[in-house]
Amino acid sequence: MSTTADRVLIADCLETYVDTLGSGRHKFNTEQGRRDVKVVHDWNNQHSVHTIVDPQTDAVYKPAGCRKPAKHVRYDLADEASCTALLRRAPGPDSFASGYLCVCLR
Repeated sequence: MSTTADRVLIADCLETYVDTLGSGRHKFNTEQGRRDVKVVHDWNNQHSVHTIVDPQTDAVYKPAGCRKPAKHVRYDLADEASCTALLRRAPGPDSFASGYLCVCLR
């Protein structure tokens, strides 16, 4: 169970992540769903899901489509090292690529 301080840090990590993605000409925002939080990319009147976050587990997923996440957890917002890696790998301004969310098979 997460403490209130943990929840604040997780919310800060998610806010920083969305701000990092949306710092250029591409706009990103969050949408609260019934079971998850979607990070949405709005560009030229198009609306696409960029990332899905499960608020119960704080897991970050690549979307499998508009409504559901892909199978494997990509990052964990509750883990400081994972959150730092997410922020470091997130694309900079003027990019919307989601390759950093792909799972590389070895």
